[in-house]
Amino acid sequence: MEVSYSAGFLHFRYREYMLFSLIGSLIWVGVYLILRYHMGVKWM
Repeated sequence: MEVSYSAGFLHFRYREYMLFSLIGSLIWVGVYLILRYHMGVKWM
Protein backbone atom coordinates (compact mmCIF):
# COMPACT_ATOMS: atom_id res chain seq x y z
CA MET A 1 0.00 0.00 0.00
CA GLU A 2 2.76 2.41 1.00
CA VAL A 3 4.79 1.63 -2.13
CA SER A 4 1.85 2.11 -4.50
CA TYR A 5 0.93 5.39 -2.78
CA SER A 6 4.52 6.61 -3.12
CA ALA A 7 4.62 5.60 -6.80
CA GLY A 8 1.33 7.42 -7.43
CA PHE A 9 2.65 10.52 -5.67
CA LEU A 10 5.85 10.47 -7.75
CA HIS A 11 3.82 10.01 -10.94
CA PHE A 12 1.62 12.98 -10.01
CA ARG A 13 4.67 15.13 -9.25
CA TYR A 14 6.23 14.09 -12.57
CA ARG A 15 3.12 15.11 -14.53
CA GLU A 16 2.94 18.38 -12.57
CA TYR A 17 6.62 19.08 -13.32
CA MET A 18 6.16 18.30 -17.04
CA LEU A 19 3.12 20.62 -17.23
CA PHE A 20 5.01 23.39 -15.42
CA SER A 21 8.00 22.92 -17.75
CA LEU A 22 5.76 23.10 -20.83
CA ILE A 23 4.06 26.29 -19.60
CA GLY A 24 7.45 27.82 -18.76
CA SER A 25 8.77 26.99 -22.22
CA LEU A 26 5.74 28.61 -23.88
CA ILE A 27 6.17 31.75 -21.74
CA TRP A 28 9.88 31.99 -22.64
CA VAL A 29 9.11 31.54 -26.36
CA GLY A 30 6.47 34.28 -26.14
CA VAL A 31 8.85 36.66 -24.36
CA TYR A 32 11.60 35.91 -26.90
CA LEU A 33 9.29 36.56 -29.86
CA ILE A 34 8.00 39.82 -28.33
CA LEU A 35 11.54 41.05 -27.60
CA ARG A 36 12.71 40.06 -31.08
CA TYR A 37 9.72 41.83 -32.65
CA HIS A 38 10.40 45.00 -30.63
CA MET A 39 14.11 44.89 -31.51
CA GLY A 40 13.23 44.43 -35.19
CA VAL A 41 10.88 47.42 -35.09
CA LYS A 42 13.46 49.51 -33.22
CA TRP A 43 16.28 48.66 -35.63
CA MET A 44 14.10 49.25 -38.70
